Amino acid sequence: MRPNLLPVIVLLAMVLGAAAAAVAGALAWPELPSRLHLGVAMMLAIAGLCAVLGWRVHSEDRLARLELALCRERQVVGRAGLALVESERLLGRLGAYRSSGEPGAQLALIRAELAELQRSGAFEDPTLAARMELLCARVDRVAQAVCDARSG
Repeated sequence: MRPNLLPVIVLLAMVLGAAAAAVAGALAWPELPSRLHLGVAMMLAIAGLCAVLGWRVHSEDRLARLELALCRERQVVGRAGLALVESERLLGRLGAYRSSGEPGAQLALIRAELAELQRSGAFEDPTLAARMELLCARVDRVAQAVCDARSG
């Protein structure tokens, strides 16, 4: 929770205005009328207020950028969770087929489903796409090992 800074800004502007009035009075420019001293003091106060407001806008922009980055990270985590659920589903199917069929054929089926997921563009994130490639390569190696073990 961020505190409301409006009272602090107003108080700061008043202090800056008083300081500017004191400085303008201490300088006591003889060629300038006293009304201009007050104008200079007010301009300094307004400049201080603008500086504080600029700082506030900058911090709000930074906060908005951080929130956007957090949303993007949550989206990536969500996609990774979906990929994990899909891989668990495929492993479950592999377990079910293991007892009833040829393991090499079932691995080929899983590899075909993984390839279909890649082609569908479900993984727009480069990290997830790279992980998907790695998973496909592993399935290919396991299928090759099963085929080699059966023939040899």
